[in-house]
Amino acid sequence: MSKRKQHHPAFKAKGALEALKGEEMVGDLASRLAVHPTMAHQWKRALLEGASGVFERGGRKAPFLNLFATMDWHTRKVLAWRISTTLEAEFCVDALKTPSTS
Repeated sequence: MSKRKQHHPAFKAKGALEALKGEEMVGDLASRLAVHPTMAHQWKRALLEGASGVFERGGRKAPFLNLFATMDWHTRKVLAWRISTTLEAEFCVDALKTPSTS
């Protein structure tokens, strides 16, 4: 029985980042890296699910940030934006009433 090939974590990270960029089809990327397309999808999913771990400190996860943008849909320009760690209704109403020019 043959042993499964063990890929180095740096190789997996590079493959996952390339899959995430989406510059080429995952099947093409997988054949270039000499892995099965399912493996490339798994690496991409693992990167997306574990990306928040990069920002952990002392066992605590970084707070989730909500970006609230006020947009002009006709011109598709962002008129204002605000960041909040909690997306409470009061924050959203205040952001709509007094948009900042950040």
